[in-house]
Amino acid sequence: MISPLDGLTLPDAAICNTTLGTDPDPYAVAMCRLALRIAGEPEGREAQLFAQAQTDIANKNYSSQDIPLFTPDRQIKTFHPRSNGMLAFRDAVLAALYF
Repeated sequence: MISPLDGLTLPDAAICNTTLGTDPDPYAVAMCRLALRIAGEPEGREAQLFAQAQTDIANKNYSSQDIPLFTPDRQIKTFHPRSNGMLAFRDAVLAALYF
């Protein structure tokens, strides 16, 4: 994964969809989509935010609000099952213990 201290990079928008593979990392998918949006609208909002994050990194402003928008932990949500999911986990654990 990319460290914001090293700078942010985007994949090549011309080929990123074809190089993701069959089970791509969600962060790679998000960065490919961002690259495509920036390529399609170079002056758009995403392009401006990305440019600002790059500027902040270059200026060593690591407390910038723009940098976290492009780091891996911002892209992926942790899985938290709801009540039915928790019941299913409970039942699976009990079945493994007692059967």
